This record gives sequence, structure tokens and C-alpha cells, in this order.
Amino acid sequence: APAESVALDDEVRAVGILVPRDELRLSFKVGGVIERMAVDAGDQVQAGQVLAVLRSTEVDAAVAQAAEGVAKSRRDLERARRLLADEVATQEQVEDLTTAYNVARSGLDSARFNARFARIEAPADGIVFERMVEGGELVQPGQPVVVLGSTTSGWVVRVGLSDRDLVRMEAGAAA
Repeated sequence: APAESVALDDEVRAVGILVPRDELRLSFKVGGVIERMAVDAGDQVQAGQVLAVLRSTEVDAAVAQAAEGVAKSRRDLERARRLLADEVATQEQVEDLTTAYNVARSGLDSARFNARFARIEAPADGIVFERMVEGGELVQPGQPVVVLGSTTSGWVVRVGLSDRDLVRMEAGAAA
């Protein structure tokens, strides 16, 4: 058949779904075994609500180990300062122990920071789209555990369009 031009109807018909504008993939900063999943897909949650918790054994042990390291390095530094006053230790030894103490304190700060992120709290009001793990599972740092749709940032309609319809769309067109 010969090709010919025809006028197309400007209207595009499509089926879509209404979803929150922001979709958040939430994960733990540290890895570990899931102690408890507090939500299921479809649950509505409030900002600050606990969604998932890791078993705290490893995280608590890391904090305790770092705290003991700080205590030991503090004792070593104080001992070296007394020995320096008695001219038994050198200034270099005191400086090295001061550095070791500061490193130990930073390690403790890091362990405490990680301990705070051994639980996932909802960053905003929303709806749980997907629960990706179960209690007792081992998760890696950064592995998505829950997908949350934030209801505080507005809503959008997601529509699948054919290529033919897509090229006819313009930014800002009424829907």
C-alpha cells in the first residue's frame, strides 16, 4: 500500500498507577543477621518508626572492643607522660602514644556510629512497597532490606507508553 499522511488524534490513552514520588531503598550501614522485621509490604509507617533491627551481638562487641582500646591507650599515654616527667621516656614515645590514643578514640566513635545504624527507621511517613528479607537472614552492608514509598513528597502517575505515543508527549502537557 502506498504511504500517506494522516492526522492522528492528539489524545493518548494509557493505564497507569498512582505511586509516591520518592521511592527509598533502605539498608543497614553494617552487615549482620536480621533480628526482627517489624513491617510487611503494604504497611503504612510514620517517620522514625523502626522497620528492621540487626542482632546486636557483633555491633555491641565492636563498641566494647573499641572502648577497651581507648581505655588501654589512655593508660599507656598517662604512664608515658609520667615517665617523660621523670626523664625515662622520650617526647617521641609520648607523641606516638598520643596518636594511638586519638586513633583509638576515632575507632570508638566509628563503632558507636555503626551501632546506631544497626536498625532501620523510617526517614519519612510512607508505605512499605517491598520487604526484601526475613528475620534470621544474613545481610551485607548497603543491601536493600525495605523499599519505602514516601508519602510526604507528593504523588505521580506512572504510565507505560508505546514509542509512538512517547514521541508525541511534551513536557508540561495536561494529563
